[in-house]
Amino acid sequence: MSQFILHKENTRGHANHGWLNAHHSF
Repeated sequence: MSQFILHKENTRGHANHGWLNAHHSF
């Protein structure tokens, strides 16, 4: 969960998509 929050803070919107894709690939 910590990683999710950290990434969410770093992401602004379109970047979130990339993170979601990476998570799905896992």
